[in-house]
Amino acid sequence: MYSFKELIQAPNPSQKFLQDSSPLSTEEVQAFYDYLLEHKELCKLLDCQAMALCRNMGAMHKERLPDLELCTLSKPYPTNKILDLITTECKELGKEVFLIGGCIRDFLLGAESLDIDCCMETDPYLFVEHLCQKYGGSSENYSSFGSIHWIAPSGEVIDLTQTRTEVYPQKAHLPKVSPADLATDLLRRDFTINAMALPLHTERKDTLLDPFQGQSDLRQKILRTLHPLSFWDDPTRIFRGARYASRYDLQCSEMTAEAIQFALQDCKLGTDISWQRIGNELERIFQEQDPISAWHFLEKWKLLEHWFPSWQGALPYLIQVQETTELDQIDRQEAFWAILSIFTAKEERKTRETLVSQKPKLRRQWREAPLLQKQLLEDTERFEDHGLFGEFIDKLLPNQTFVLALFFPQLYSQFIWWTQEGQLITCKIRGHDLLAKGCPQGPLIGKALSEAKRTAWRGGSPEEQMLTARKVWLEVSTGKR
Repeated sequence: MYSFKELIQAPNPSQKFLQDSSPLSTEEVQAFYDYLLEHKELCKLLDCQAMALCRNMGAMHKERLPDLELCTLSKPYPTNKILDLITTECKELGKEVFLIGGCIRDFLLGAESLDIDCCMETDPYLFVEHLCQKYGGSSENYSSFGSIHWIAPSGEVIDLTQTRTEVYPQKAHLPKVSPADLATDLLRRDFTINAMALPLHTERKDTLLDPFQGQSDLRQKILRTLHPLSFWDDPTRIFRGARYASRYDLQCSEMTAEAIQFALQDCKLGTDISWQRIGNELERIFQEQDPISAWHFLEKWKLLEHWFPSWQGALPYLIQVQETTELDQIDRQEAFWAILSIFTAKEERKTRETLVSQKPKLRRQWREAPLLQKQLLEDTERFEDHGLFGEFIDKLLPNQTFVLALFFPQLYSQFIWWTQEGQLITCKIRGHDLLAKGCPQGPLIGKALSEAKRTAWRGGSPEEQMLTARKVWLEVSTGKR
């Protein structure tokens, strides 16, 4: 038997706890979790495992609230007419509004920010309605918890959200949300670079609330999570981290790297976290300007090795999609999903279909790409015939043709022929021509026209097209077919 005090004096407390956690009471388990949390920057894989075991034994995640002392922003936040209006109304109404998260991060990095996110410690609904009445525009609720858009008359969209806390009842499950103050809201964020706030209710635009040194991490190009079980609580943060690391050239802190590895080993896809949530994050990666760079981070962090081992061979094909000059004709997301489907085992493909969004074209790519690839693979030599190849490829979407060309370099000349010539060839024979020549009504007309079209793709003249079509119904009538 040992006590909490004896445990933390051991050479490796986490190892001792993992070997035998039974001597500790519920209160001591909580105390040990809090002890590890206090030393989070030193956390290794064993410490993450011990923290997770504490949580499974009932320990609650709670950290000491950060001190919200104003520091100096490295440069004044740029003037923005809409934000200036908010500042004016804050002073007039006695409200406090904070610019928060990604827009501050992007500003510090000199990057363009697509979103302007603000938060309030009260429900923002009445404040937004006041803005609409005074300045025009419209509002739109977009979340079940205190989140609302103000769509200004200029078309600019400002997101206002009520500050909140999140409690994760189980690993990888969606959190339970409730109102909280700003300090608590910053504490729930994913990375230090997203846990900064700028008070808009003051006219100074060079002050910042940065309790986790996000500004310093940006300067040093460090990606740092706020606590070791952050990815265990929400594994989608790993994908988000890959996007940030790629986009801003960041490297994980040591603790963050260990936390990623633990989450990858301990969280099970489809069980702890749904395929749909993972698919949403993959789509966000595919929408990045350089998705392959983010994919490299997923490889480097061993996410593919742990969660999608069959996808490890897909990279050369994904690179070809990104580097193609035909993206005005090719939908990159559709092509990416088609390739990943081909690299997914048949028995897993149906289970993982919810990875793909509900868009019919994306689902079609996921379902059909492996079947088309298999069809070409099983009869490659047969498709060296222009007629048979044209008949096969004519039914496909442009993305499907493009993806199949990546997998069959031996049919390169056929794909080039189709792109430059084959898809422009039309059959000169019509159904009424066949009837005039004596073809009986019914399914024979369709068969004869198909044969005529194959002849056209082989370079046959209109006369040759008619001869091969006529041969179809003659052979049927004489019993040769």
